[in-house]
Amino acid sequence: DRMVDGCNAVAGDQHFADLATQRDREIVAVLNALRDARRDL
Repeated sequence: DRMVDGCNAVAGDQHFADLATQRDREIVAVLNALRDARRDL
């Protein structure tokens, strides 16, 4: 229960779908940065 409470506290009033969209954008940004870094080697 403490983990769920902590996650809810961090999320605040944001909806799960919005959090998931933000997460996905950030994952894509990291993957793109890794791809670009490999290309420069």
